[in-house]
Amino acid sequence: MMRLSYEAQPRYCDNCGAQVINDFRRVYGDGGGVAHRCLECDTAVRIQQGSAAGRDVRTPSLDERHRECDERAATTTRVRIQTDRRNRLRTV
Repeated sequence: MMRLSYEAQPRYCDNCGAQVINDFRRVYGDGGGVAHRCLECDTAVRIQQGSAAGRDVRTPSLDERHRECDERAATTTRVRIQTDRRNRLRTV
């Protein structure tokens, strides 16, 4: 028997708006057949852990990884600037 309730719902990812096929929503989505994340906006590992169903997963998202890298780069840059200033003051 075919479940028509899935057909009536939007076929788009709740996060990025990409089209999501019914089978993806049925397999990876939440109990109502809604895909909260998809392969356009998340990794396969996170989706297999339940992110498409709206669950919090232990693997960091790409956004979180980029944010961490940006924060590390900013900290490194600040340290270099402070070190350069100190070195200039010592030579004067």
